[in-house]
Order: sequence, then C-alpha cells, then structure tokens
Amino acid sequence: MALKDLDASKALSLIDEAETSIDLLLHGLEQLEKAEKLDRLHLPLLLLANGFERLFKTSLLLSKLKDNRDFPDKLPWEKGGSGHDIIKLLDQVLELKTVEGFSRTRKLAKAEINIIKEDELLK
Repeated sequence: MALKDLDASKALSLIDEAETSIDLLLHGLEQLEKAEKLDRLHLPLLLLANGFERLFKTSLLLSKLKDNRDFPDKLPWEKGGSGHDIIKLLDQVLELKTVEGFSRTRKLAKAEINIIKEDELLK
C-alpha cells in the first residue's frame, strides 16, 4: 500500500513522525558536537534516544502497512512491552524482511547490520 492510498491524516502523521525523528537525530548530533563537558550530554542523549525510538517505530509501522495493506490492530512494539526500549525496537527493525533483503544485495550494509546485531558494546 502506498501512502497515497492511506487516509490523509494517517499519511500526514507518518510523514510528520519521520520528519520529527530526523530533526531530533540531527539536533541530538549537533548538541553532542557542541557539548564541552561530560555533564552536558543529557540533552543530546535524550534527543538521540527519542529520534531513534520514533524512527524505529515509524519503520515498524511502514513495514506492517506494506505487508498487511493496513495499520495493525496492535502496535508492533507493544509485544513484550518494548515501547520505549530502544534495543528491543532495534532488534525488531533488524528482523524486518526489508532489512534482510537490503543486506543481501549490499555487502557493506550486511557487514554493518552484523556489527549492530553482534557488538554488545554498541548496544
């Protein structure tokens, strides 16, 4: 299902959520770069965490929309209570068929996905 086939308010909400996640990630990276002391990392880390959470949730919703041609009755991140757990959300995103297909055709993407999945320090 394409965004054009969605109810206008749902399509706009998805677009807004994707844009918000990108803005939060960009602002978080900018603030991280500006931080002069370790005690000034709270704001950049919050911005990055919120940006990644929104990006992962948007990705999961778009995947469900593609597979089922509609929004799910139950949100994908509600299983196991992982709504704010970025690691669980990341794991769910990495399990998506789209990610698997993408990593099969691009060697660098496959290597990066393997690092994300296997490097415990990264998580």
